[in-house]
Parts: sequence; C-alpha cells; structure tokens
Amino acid sequence: MHHEQEAAVALQEVGRLRQRCRDERQIAALDVLAVMRERCAGAPGSHLWFAGD
Repeated sequence: MHHEQEAAVALQEVGRLRQRCRDERQIAALDVLAVMRERCAGAPGSHLWFAGD
C-alpha cells in the first residue's frame, strides 16, 4: 500500500472514530489529527508517526 492510500484509509478511520466519540476532548483530538493528515498530504515526503497504544 502506498503512503497516499494509507493516508486515505487513516482519514476514513478518523471519521468513523469521530462518530463514536461523546467526549469533546476526544473529538477535538481527532479533528487535530485530521488537520495534521491534511498538512502532510500537502507536503510531499512528510510523515505522521504514532507512538503508544
């Protein structure tokens, strides 16, 4: 899978997770994640790295 495809899947997952959130902090965190993903999409060669559970 290419980075663009992975990013598209990740953004879909953010949308699904957002629908399940009831806590405003969780929703805000997912919104920030979506913005970061969009910024990476506009910057060739950039990556988002995740650490933790």
